[in-house]
Amino acid sequence: MKQRTQEKVKDILKIVKVNPNMLDRAIDELCKLKTGVHAKADAYMESKFLKDMSLRPKAVAEMYLYYNDIPRTKLPLYHKLARKIKIRLINRYNLPLKRKNLQTVPCSEMVFDKKTRRSCSPLKENKTAVVVAVTPNKKTPSAITSNRYRDIDHCNEPKFNYDHFRDLISPYDLQIKKMGFENIIETALLRVIDFYGDNPSILPATEIDGEANELAGYRDLYNIFHNIPLTDHAYYILKNTLKIMNFKYSSESFGFSPWLIALSLSMDIGVAKQFRTNMPGNKTDHTVISADLFMDLVLSNKPDYSRKGMEPFMDAIRNHHVPPVYNEGMFSSIIRTASTLARQHEVVISTNFKDTYFGNWFKPEIVIDALKKSMNYGHTPMQ
Repeated sequence: MKQRTQEKVKDILKIVKVNPNMLDRAIDELCKLKTGVHAKADAYMESKFLKDMSLRPKAVAEMYLYYNDIPRTKLPLYHKLARKIKIRLINRYNLPLKRKNLQTVPCSEMVFDKKTRRSCSPLKENKTAVVVAVTPNKKTPSAITSNRYRDIDHCNEPKFNYDHFRDLISPYDLQIKKMGFENIIETALLRVIDFYGDNPSILPATEIDGEANELAGYRDLYNIFHNIPLTDHAYYILKNTLKIMNFKYSSESFGFSPWLIALSLSMDIGVAKQFRTNMPGNKTDHTVISADLFMDLVLSNKPDYSRKGMEPFMDAIRNHHVPPVYNEGMFSSIIRTASTLARQHEVVISTNFKDTYFGNWFKPEIVIDALKKSMNYGHTPMQ
């Protein structure tokens, strides 16, 4: 890059020596050249900050160096560039507020939508869309593949109803009644079945949400999960949660089963569009919304419970889409594993894959038989 820039500067200087009247045009070319050197880095860093303004400039600069194989010796330069970009975005957000004598917003609560983002070039004319408009009853393959993501509010009809959930929960009714969780679980069931169960199990790719943004780049997987209704997704999570609980903690399963059932039914309720209005900038992720709704549900039925005592359950909901940490709580581990298994099952039922456990297709005896000839034989000591 540096060598090409030097060569272009030399060419511009030669033209100016031959024709001094071209000086103004040469200055314009040099200005364009200077601003275009880091245009790619500028666009990348700005896109990262637009998604999450709480990111630190140094972290964004390190990400850009890593993904573009740039030597780390260039970090101070790109760190300075990232700081300038973040300051520019802060000013873009807060200056209109200052002009109206309104209170400015901290970085962690800034949310950029289409109105505040930089304008893009006009879209090209979509010829396939015209064909579909003329013949709406005939869907051509080109028209189907022209849409990158499914409709925002479209998903399949739920396959599971209240009776299916009760079949899973009924073995634990005695413990639920003993702990006084009947109203909590019934309310969670009503939410996930009757009120909000027809919502897709994943948010639109345009939303500021960790899971949706992470899967937006995987079009096939995103469309599968978007087609699964929230009711079915909650059923798969509940089924896997109870299976893991009985397998790993069989002796203690009945003791904390009401908590795990309530967590499984409430951990993804934040994807419902009815709860996503008037949100502050740091409350857009569906895990945060779900955790707040779960706390309100429990405290409204159990006023004697403290918020501090509910932190392990809140962390389990907030962190079920992030990698595990060392020595994390039991509830976080169970909920995260159940969510992962539910997504795997949804991929299996939506494709031609087969759901097979590891022990059914991998047999260690095959490997042992192949190695038997050279196993447990030693060489005689050297004389």
